[in-house]
Amino acid sequence: SRPALPPVPDFDPTGVEEAVVVALRKGQDDVRAEPRSAGKWGRLAQLFLAHTHPDKADLCFQTASRLAPAEPRWPFFRGVLHRRYDPA
Repeated sequence: SRPALPPVPDFDPTGVEEAVVVALRKGQDDVRAEPRSAGKWGRLAQLFLAHTHPDKADLCFQTASRLAPAEPRWPFFRGVLHRRYDPA
């Protein structure tokens, strides 16, 4: 009984630099290829965080944390995200 995974978050590429679009699409494709990989979800989260998509990053960090509960990186990065975008 594996937990259900959320859909891979999408984004609006309008006005986004081509290199950023390519990096985000690659991250999405990597997650779709290995949907149970915490590392792939975490990497996609980092990309979304770096390119100011905090809600999408948070979802990906949450998913990575659920897939690898013993891995400290994902809750740590989630804390960084919340401190930056929602300090309360």
